[in-house]
Amino acid sequence: MVCSPYLRALQTWDSMAFQARDRGYTPSPVLVDERLRDREMGVLELLTPPAILDRFPEEAARRDRVGEWFYRPSGGESLADVTLRLRDFLTELGDGAAGRRVLIVAHDAVVVAVRHVLDGLGSPAPDAAPVANASVSRWDGDGGVLRLAEYGTTTHLTEVSRS
Repeated sequence: MVCSPYLRALQTWDSMAFQARDRGYTPSPVLVDERLRDREMGVLELLTPPAILDRFPEEAARRDRVGEWFYRPSGGESLADVTLRLRDFLTELGDGAAGRRVLIVAHDAVVVAVRHVLDGLGSPAPDAAPVANASVSRWDGDGGVLRLAEYGTTTHLTEVSRS
């Protein structure tokens, strides 16, 4: 189990670990890795798209011109930058956890970047649309290649609310 250092990710892990213990499972200890942090937005941090358009219209225009994948706000990261740090993380993870299941608790930009890395060399950049909060994305392996099995699903949320 590897988690982002951000509080909301750690709280998600705590909730998941509580649910596991409540069902008689012993959760793995959590490892925190800073490379799983969310995309850093620099001067635009915590601003909604309408707020960006209002306060920084030149940045909104540049974002439209460059495209979401390559847009890097001042002091921040592009999704391509996030992908580079996740590629390094996934390489280390593959070396240290080959053949084992791994749970990663992180953020939508991380999920998008992981998808791009695991899609393989030459794959087009995935849609940069936000991945739903508390969603699950899963890749299944065949001993050599991981293949996307589900992406951004939230059906587990309605299942939990019924029980």
